[in-house]
Amino acid sequence: VYSLCIGVSGFAVVDAVRLRWYSALAGTRLRWPVLVGVTLVVAPVAHFCGIHAGAVVLGHRPPPLADYLTTGRVSMIVFTFMGLVVMTLLVEHRERLARVKREHNEARLRAETIERQALQARLRLLQAQIEPHMLFNTLANLQGLIALDPGRGNTMLDQLIQ
Repeated sequence: VYSLCIGVSGFAVVDAVRLRWYSALAGTRLRWPVLVGVTLVVAPVAHFCGIHAGAVVLGHRPPPLADYLTTGRVSMIVFTFMGLVVMTLLVEHRERLARVKREHNEARLRAETIERQALQARLRLLQAQIEPHMLFNTLANLQGLIALDPGRGNTMLDQLIQ
């Protein structure tokens, strides 16, 4: 219960800062130092608030602020800091992987679209070559039919015109 109260409260603040202001620092060298600085400030506050929230949930008496900084608690604050940094790194890595995957899918979709357009253009070119050939064959057959059987040739010509 204590761990959950500490972790959730600390990560909520750090992640809110990361989502709100962190993207403004994208591409600069200040990105990670700012986040680590925020985490350094948030870790002791989150630990203190989490200990008090956990004590309230479990019905324990929370430690007073004057007795709070013992060696054990300072080591737990350092552990909280490290946990917050690791979680932030994991979330950043997961988001980066999702972004790369999305960009890859978009690039693949663009490539497939271009390939499909190229195939359609090639098909139209083939159709443009085939249609005159078919027309010339039909006209040659019609010319031969008119010479052999003028009645059937005229009927075929009427059907072709229609």
